[in-house]
Amino acid sequence: MVGLAGRPVGLVRTPHQDEANATTAWVVDNLSQAIPDRFGIWLGQHLIGRIDLVHVAPPRYSLGYWLSYEATGHGYATAACAALIDYARAQRGATDIFAGVTHGNDRSVALLQRLSFQPVADLHPVPPPARPACGARKLGYSL
Repeated sequence: MVGLAGRPVGLVRTPHQDEANATTAWVVDNLSQAIPDRFGIWLGQHLIGRIDLVHVAPPRYSLGYWLSYEATGHGYATAACAALIDYARAQRGATDIFAGVTHGNDRSVALLQRLSFQPVADLHPVPPPARPACGARKLGYSL
C-alpha cells in the first residue's frame, strides 16, 4: 500500500498481512465494500486513513484504525477516533468500546490514552507468521 508521498502506509488493524501487502487494486476493492460503520479519514481530497467501529456484540464494540505514514503526528487519528466514539455512543448506544494494540506500537497506545482508554488485558500472543514484524503480544484497552 502506498501513502500520499509514496511511503508505505502504517497499519494497526487486522488482517495485517492483507493490508501490509496491499496493492492499489486491493485498497480500492477493500474500501469500496459496504461494511457498516467503516469510514475514511480524509484530509481535503486525500484519503489518509480508515477507522472502523467493529460490531463485536452490540452494545460492545471494538475500534480499529490505520493512518498513512505522512499523516501521523498531527492529531488526525485522535480526532477521528474521538468522533467515532461520540458516534458509537449517540447512534449505536455503545456501552463498551475496546481496542487492541500490538506490543511496541507506542503511538497507538498514546492515542488511546489521550482518549481515556485504560489497559485491561495482556492478550494471548499472536502466533507467527501472523505478525512477525510487530511483536508477539497484543494489549487490550477499554473505554
